[in-house]
Amino acid sequence: MTQSSRVISSLLRSALPALMLLPALRAGADGPKPEVKSVEPKYVVAGRTTTILIYGENLTVKSVSTSKLPLKVKLLEVKATDPKAKSPGSKVASFEVTVSPDCPPENAEITLVQTDGTKLTTSLPVTEKAAEDIAIKKPAATFKQAMPLTGTSAAITGQLDGDVPDLIRFDAKAGETWSITLACGRIGSMLDPILRLRDSRHIPLALSVGDKKKDRHILFHPTADGTYYIELTEGEAKGGAGYTYRLSVTRK
Repeated sequence: MTQSSRVISSLLRSALPALMLLPALRAGADGPKPEVKSVEPKYVVAGRTTTILIYGENLTVKSVSTSKLPLKVKLLEVKATDPKAKSPGSKVASFEVTVSPDCPPENAEITLVQTDGTKLTTSLPVTEKAAEDIAIKKPAATFKQAMPLTGTSAAITGQLDGDVPDLIRFDAKAGETWSITLACGRIGSMLDPILRLRDSRHIPLALSVGDKKKDRHILFHPTADGTYYIELTEGEAKGGAGYTYRLSVTRK
């Protein structure tokens, strides 16, 4: 073997390990990317601490951060999803979310930092706080059946069924201020909601419609003491599973 042949052979032997690493490095760069598939529960409430679960694929979360809204997020653990349970992803990361009482009803951005430094961002809706959370009591499709509210601050959760409305009644006095907020699309519902306020004679006083991804809102200043009705309907008369809502009714 000539001198030049021996030099070339030596160079090839020294370069071989690096060449063998190239496929592995390429596989890592082009490997499966992390993905967030769903968040449970769909929203958190102002003034509370809630444990949320983020399901996805290839999650190796090492830290978490948030911006824009006054809330704190603490990473609890990341583990494989129970194979016996129906889940939207093979990995689940759990977090403790503490929301300030004065946090506005908007969407927070949650950033998940992976062990390799890559980042994922997902949205976490925040809803208004209320003194009590209650489920709609059905039937509530007529003014006679309207579910009564006895307090001055409540959040009612429910589901609309096709063209059947949900009605809630409450008593108010002249000079008071009532805030009525309906969250649907922003918290993952398929509802295209119509929010109406009616007086004791069932005459409409206010209407809130628009982009179904945005909350409906009515700020009400009664001019007379009496019973008032909140009416919820679906814009296209659709309903059933997935057509859910959270209605906040609070006297300010």
